[in-house]
Amino acid sequence: MYDDLNIVDRFIIDSSDYNIAKNIQIILNNKHIYIGNNNWKYYNNEVNQWYNDKLNKKLINNIEQIVCNLILTKINNLNKIKNEYEIDKQNDINIKVNILLNIINRINNRKKLNNIIKEARQFFTHD
Repeated sequence: MYDDLNIVDRFIIDSSDYNIAKNIQIILNNKHIYIGNNNWKYYNNEVNQWYNDKLNKKLINNIEQIVCNLILTKINNLNKIKNEYEIDKQNDINIKVNILLNIINRINNRKKLNNIIKEARQFFTHD
């Protein structure tokens, strides 16, 4: 399992589509697989079975919900502690928050999200 806060820190360090895709795979590990030809499957825990993910709807929903919620939690935590520091550290925190907000905006932009999903294929492939 991953540490929620540390995984979001990875988004801050490198906010490229490649790195976002790589970290999304860590977060959604064993929930989705890419089977080729733009086809995805998702795992239903209730019945312990893989299902076709038509139009990547489940994948997109999980990215928008699970990943964005982790990022928002990190933003919330950063904003809570920001005032405990001197102005230089507050500015560093503001930069981190802005990077994370930019990532959320990219995820919520369908064209940019599709680019991230294309990058993610290589990380979700199982032999």
